[in-house]
Amino acid sequence: MTDQPLLSVSDLSVSYGPVQAVREASLEVRAGEIVALLGANGAGKSSTMWALVGMAPRTGGRIVLDGRDVTGAAPEDVVRAGIAIVPEGRRVFANLTVRDNIRLGGVARRAGDPHGPLQRDEVGDLFPLLAERWDQVAGGLSGGQQQQLAIARALAARPRLVLLDEPSLGLSPRLVGEVFELMAELRRRAITLLVVEQNVQRSLAIADRAYVLQGGRIVLSGDAAEVRDSEATEAAFLGGRTTTRTTTTTTVTG
Repeated sequence: MTDQPLLSVSDLSVSYGPVQAVREASLEVRAGEIVALLGANGAGKSSTMWALVGMAPRTGGRIVLDGRDVTGAAPEDVVRAGIAIVPEGRRVFANLTVRDNIRLGGVARRAGDPHGPLQRDEVGDLFPLLAERWDQVAGGLSGGQQQQLAIARALAARPRLVLLDEPSLGLSPRLVGEVFELMAELRRRAITLLVVEQNVQRSLAIADRAYVLQGGRIVLSGDAAEVRDSEATEAAFLGGRTTTRTTTTTTVTG
């Protein structure tokens, strides 16, 4: 990892009509990190993720990827710049095969990528079951296999940064463990991750750093272990009172 952020987000705001979902949120992700974006339901986590890929109504702020300003870029241009998203609920193309889902994920590969489309043997290296079911329609896969396919489809774009939105949602405890092991493996392969997760403790166990959102604002940021032990994190999820969370961001330092 380097000190230079791969992703830099400054004062991001997202509004749906009169409802402001994200309020001047700023965050950074460095190459090689897993960064957790945490918060209770309705805190603005998914809106933040979708705004980063040009799929939510951004009303302010700036998004810079590796020195390139991608603020307001079309979603396909964001993918070509190097960001891919794995949406909440997987959203695979149920009537298409595993192969075709992955092929579609690679249509807008990162600009300048020296590799071709993601091949079956590459998929099999990380997801052996998907390689075995290469010609099976995605709708016939289990929930855990569909989650693997959604991640493989994002990797087909050869991204530098993958956004994972609730990757363990709806999975059995065993499969949740497999998803977190997969995230750790992706980091070992130099794939940078920004992860939205309701499973706070497991997220903080694998993350390098974390941000906590409450009411659309980032109220806490710092190393994952320090965020885990902060009273402000508990307050953000349980609705407790803190003096800083509605007015300023608390940065935890060692």
